[in-house]
Amino acid sequence: MTQADSVFSTPPTNTPISQSKPMDGSRRRFLAVAAFASVAGAGSLFDDLNRELCNFAAGRLSEMLDDLKAVCIVIIAY
Repeated sequence: MTQADSVFSTPPTNTPISQSKPMDGSRRRFLAVAAFASVAGAGSLFDDLNRELCNFAAGRLSEMLDDLKAVCIVIIAY
């Protein structure tokens, strides 16, 4: 049977992360920037979708008004 040269121990489950494995500032900064970018990207996507929906609704409303005008002209002319 093979014997291990060393054994890695796992810290207790109630040990805070900062004590078991400290995080350097550059990694923390990278994670903060990545989180901000994902939130900003989601907000930008929502703005784009909202703009497209408004443009579609305005275009559809314009078409409906044109149809209504045409119907009114036909009714008046009749």
